[in-house]
Amino acid sequence: MIDADEKMENHPFVEQLLNRWIEDLIQEGSAREIASDLGCAEGPAWIAECSSWIFSDIPNNALMTYSTVTGRITSESPSHYSNGHYPLRSGGYVSCEHLTRCVSHTNGRGIRKIICDRYNGARLNSPNDLVERSDGSLWFTDPTYGILSDAEGARAPSEQPHCGVYSFKAISGELTLEIANLKMPNGLAFSPDERTLYVADSGADGGPGVPFNPRGPREIMAYSIDSSGHVVPPGSKFCQIDDGIPDGVRCDAAGYVWVATGAGIECFDPNGTSMGILFAPETATNLAFGGPSGLDVMITCVHHVYLISLQTTNIRTSCLGTRTPARLHIHRG
Repeated sequence: MIDADEKMENHPFVEQLLNRWIEDLIQEGSAREIASDLGCAEGPAWIAECSSWIFSDIPNNALMTYSTVTGRITSESPSHYSNGHYPLRSGGYVSCEHLTRCVSHTNGRGIRKIICDRYNGARLNSPNDLVERSDGSLWFTDPTYGILSDAEGARAPSEQPHCGVYSFKAISGELTLEIANLKMPNGLAFSPDERTLYVADSGADGGPGVPFNPRGPREIMAYSIDSSGHVVPPGSKFCQIDDGIPDGVRCDAAGYVWVATGAGIECFDPNGTSMGILFAPETATNLAFGGPSGLDVMITCVHHVYLISLQTTNIRTSCLGTRTPARLHIHRG
């Protein structure tokens, strides 16, 4: 049996990031703040074809691009209140848009096209986050956060009887409702072998004007994927988040699940055992792995964005000292 210390020694992300503070990494020179004073940062993604990171500033209706070549950030608006983004193997990237209530594709020339905005003839709620499977299918979550107010989209009634998780096959145009029983599905990710889908349910946060319900859903669910590439119900609880809600989710090549929460970035091994936290000064909203080396991590927090380069991080697993974890800061994206 492998104990926690052995796991940390054999996994660079776990070994170098957990039980640390982002500020510590900044002081060591392995991390830097690349953006601040944002309305609410979300949806980081590495776009290799242009050597750039992109992320959303949802309330300001802006898509931000950080070039690793020039070191500069540019802003494009309007972004249709986009939230999550994901690079496609075939080129370009896909985005979840609150305002248009759709999933769109932007190609390498910057031409945007809506690829999915309705299910059973009715408009989607407000697609939130998405991921591509190796078979080319797109999987996305569709809570109502973007239509509950005008803050991150446009207030509108829901036309769907559920907040679903969908799969979309671009070749056939087939949109399949895979999961319909989560209160507010949010971030999602596949395991390395793609036999498991992890989905965050952030239903403890009911949206603008609704008091936070600590007894509401704030867990990561795990679902088996069958040989035809669809969810096998009913799924099972993978882990519980105690500080805030689970927001963005990523799974690394070793099968560790990383979750953006009120504390920062929490990490769980493939069995759902907590490995520790990379503490942030405010609520973390999402994360993505990438960069020229593949060893970089972009972390979006509510008002700040950080970029960490693991290959320059001094390996250390020392603990927190006397600092207190970040306070709960509710985020609804």
